Amino acid sequence: MVTENDKRLKILFTALFSPGHLNACLGIGLLLKQRGHQVYFAHFPKNRPIIEKHGFEFISLLDYAEPEFQTIDSMPAMGDTMRILFEKSRKLTPLELMKDEFEANPLVGMVKGSKGENYAMMKIVKEYKPDVCLADYLFNMPWMFAVDCPTIPIKSVNPIELYNGPPLRSRYSVRDPPNVWEEFRRLTQKSELEMESELEKLFAHFNVEFKPVDYAQHLGIYIFPGPLDYHELGPPKENWVRLDSSIRAPETSNFELPEKLKDKPGKLIYI
Repeated sequence: MVTENDKRLKILFTALFSPGHLNACLGIGLLLKQRGHQVYFAHFPKNRPIIEKHGFEFISLLDYAEPEFQTIDSMPAMGDTMRILFEKSRKLTPLELMKDEFEANPLVGMVKGSKGENYAMMKIVKEYKPDVCLADYLFNMPWMFAVDCPTIPIKSVNPIELYNGPPLRSRYSVRDPPNVWEEFRRLTQKSELEMESELEKLFAHFNVEFKPVDYAQHLGIYIFPGPLDYHELGPPKENWVRLDSSIRAPETSNFELPEKLKDKPGKLIYI
């Protein structure tokens, strides 16, 4: 808890538009709020109810976005792209998927559509003057290095990018042969280079030096269970620390199993 000798910090969170990234930040935000800090969330209006329900101050990104730039959550084609990729991943192996006609990196579209968020966050930081910002994205954003307060990246997805191991989205294990990793990297090289090129353009647009996805200037937090972490690959990249989980307080205190599950044999696993 914050004592008389401690400083009550003003902490600003933001996250990608999908629920998983926001939920991870809500979990961390609750811990900080319980310690007496002032917590704000900059996000899209559709998530205002859940943010305010947990006692945080809501800031709408759309109120600060530049009119000429769309925001990521206004890109319906992105959801369609991810659904197509998911359906194919159910039927094909990683290599088959890459050899199929679907070679474009779906994150490229997200990078192209993120200028609105960058403008909005720079305005919000300037107005609210937080002591620290925390952001859960799939890649670093220029505003994180353009503002005059420290920004901590949060990685709530699989942290394999923080290690020298199997390629992201390959579904390969640390026990698979490295030559299979390299074949996947070779097949994905074109889309990965396109992704990096778009990120470099985005950073250049805001006159900020490009920072890769695994870069954490002061501190980076990745959320992953300790027993499942990639200990075989050595320590993660510099400045990154693990948080075992990010779980909010229960929404209800009297949860009961649905009737259709009560009489089934074996164990029930909740995810």
